[in-house]
This record gives sequence, C-alpha cells and structure tokens, in this order.
Amino acid sequence: MTEHLQSVFSGGTGRSGTTSVVNLLSRHSLVHTSLPREIRFLTDPYGLLDITSPGRRIFFSRSSQGKIGDLKKFLTGKKAVDIFSKRIRTNWFENMGKNGKPRGLVQSMTLPQLEIELKIFREDFPNAPLQASRDLYHRLAELQIENIGKTPSTFKYFADSTPINILHAKEIHAFLPESKFVNMVRDGRDVAFSVINERWGPSDPFDAITWWSKRMLAGFQSLKNVPLDQQITLRLEDLIVNRREETYSSLLTFLDLNDEKKLHTYFDENLLATKMTQGAWKNSEIDKAKFEALYQRELAKLADKGCVVDQLY
Repeated sequence: MTEHLQSVFSGGTGRSGTTSVVNLLSRHSLVHTSLPREIRFLTDPYGLLDITSPGRRIFFSRSSQGKIGDLKKFLTGKKAVDIFSKRIRTNWFENMGKNGKPRGLVQSMTLPQLEIELKIFREDFPNAPLQASRDLYHRLAELQIENIGKTPSTFKYFADSTPINILHAKEIHAFLPESKFVNMVRDGRDVAFSVINERWGPSDPFDAITWWSKRMLAGFQSLKNVPLDQQITLRLEDLIVNRREETYSSLLTFLDLNDEKKLHTYFDENLLATKMTQGAWKNSEIDKAKFEALYQRELAKLADKGCVVDQLY
C-alpha cells in the first residue's frame, strides 16, 4: 500500500485564523503547506467531495441560483466529472487574488503537469471514482513538493487552510480517514467586523453575526463525525493574546510535532496581539446595544445545541 502524507485541514468560519495557523505550521520542517493555501478543488461545488459523495449527483451548489444551474447541467447531460475537470483547469488553477497577483494551483505546478495527472484521473474514475479521486488529491499534493526540489517522504503533513474545511469535516473524513482538523474559533463580533470588509462575505455587520453563527453550528455538527483524537479546537485569541505558549504547545502536541527554532521564532515575531483586531465594533457607528443583543441571542442558540462559544471579553 502506498504511503501518503497525512493531511491537516485548518478551517473555521472565515476570518478566524485559519490561514494564520497554517502559515505558522509552514515553518515546521515536517509540514508542507499548500500553495495556494486554499486548494478549493476538494470542497468547492463540483469538487472531489461532491463527485464522490453518494446522494449528491445533481445538486452540488449551495445557493438556490446555483442549484438551478446544477439542474440545467444535469438536464443537458453534463457529467459532474467533466465539470470538475473544467474547473480545475480554470477556476481552481488560476484566478486573480485581491493583491492583483495570480493565485491557485498555478502557484505550485504547471498546466501541463496538471493535465498529466488529470488524464490518469479521468481514465480511472469510471471504474473506481473514490480511489481515483483520492489518488488525484495525493498526486497534486506530492507534485507541489516535487516542484520545490524535495521528496514527499521528507514531510509528515500536507496542510490546507480553506475555511469551509470544518463545515465539510464529515465528508473530508470519509474521503481521507486519516486526516486531522484544526478548528479555529474567534469572537463572532470580531469575525463580523472583519468579514464585512471582504468581497465574499456579508456586508452588513448584523447579517455577518447570523452568518457566523450558522457556520459555527454547521462546523460543530460536522465535527461530530470525526474522532476526537483527530480534531482540535483553538481560540485565535488564546493563540495570539491570552494563552500563547499553552495554545502553541497544544497544537504541536495534537500533531505530534517537536518544537523547532524557526517555528517558534515565527510565532514570537508574527502572531502578535498588535496584528489582531479586537473590539473594532465598539468604535463603529452601529447601534452597539442592538448588535450586542443579537450576538448574545446567537450565543444562546448555539449553546442550546451544544456548541458553547466562550465570551472572552
């Protein structure tokens, strides 16, 4: 049986430290972190999870408009594997980042290299869709390492920071049973005021609170399907401000990694309280009493369902 790197999936609601923790782990000699940090082709609609999951053969998209598009594709005879193949060559291979630079798999491989792996995948998929999909995932991870002149066997982990990893922890665990999950949690009020500045999230802070709450609950419920020894939940505030060394050590213990000078130096110099915005909502022009009341209601709803989020300030 071929040995592959064990995957570490960092995730959360978005704007909760999912990239920060993977950027930290990238400084460890046994961890290769994906370029791009978010591979997308696993969890996005028509990604590997969708085309291998029973019962999701038509409606892969999350939105109502997207589901209508899915139905049109189905009625016109388009196969999910064909749509996946097109998207990994285009959307997931190269797009423009917010800094104006190309991002996607183009950061770690060439299109001809991708085409070679995609050809093998398409040949194998009809007879063994799950295994073909797993093989493609592993080969694209290994290709990233080979392209920087190293061998995959020198690493222990391959890490990805797509925020919705946690929302799809159940499906990812079924797809890659040995994978581990780092669930990053941050105060919902701070997440809301960070999200409204992004092009992909709610623009209204009140909407962003309910968005955060729904994602927190979805992630909590999905993680119920993952063994406890394969998941850890970290508060961003603890990692950066409140309990820095203790939280840092708990992450290394979870992954069975030794501390290293390069790793700890990056932690000391980059994961700093001065770089984390906290309490920005207090200085805004919103109705603060209404905003806080909404947050408290959402915290209570989550707690009623077993998802307790401590209020640290």
